[in-house]
Amino acid sequence: MYVIYMLRCQDDSLYTGITTDLARRIRQHCGIKKGGAKYTKSHPPVSIAGAWRSDTRQAASQFEYYCKRLTHAQKNKLADNPENWRSFFPTIADQTFIPITILSLKAYLAQTDANSHEVL
Repeated sequence: MYVIYMLRCQDDSLYTGITTDLARRIRQHCGIKKGGAKYTKSHPPVSIAGAWRSDTRQAASQFEYYCKRLTHAQKNKLADNPENWRSFFPTIADQTFIPITILSLKAYLAQTDANSHEVL
């Protein structure tokens, strides 16, 4: 299982990525664990704006590709209505992406590697 996620950063920008372990990846982006993206080192995340689950890496990569091409306003609309992702990405509308209930950033930061998969 893969997760496509959008992080809202301190400057209100939105970072989009893919992972198999959302809690671990959040801790990396926040500097608690090694391996965060260069972008989030200079634009610290303050919240999780949205997340979707996919069964395949290929599908997740396509979602991420199209998401990164949205304007900031479009990304905000997608985050506000995660179940309406098909209207933003009609070319991949035949695939399955399931919106994930988002926990607070603090909840993900508090998780350890042993229980990080339990969130999903």
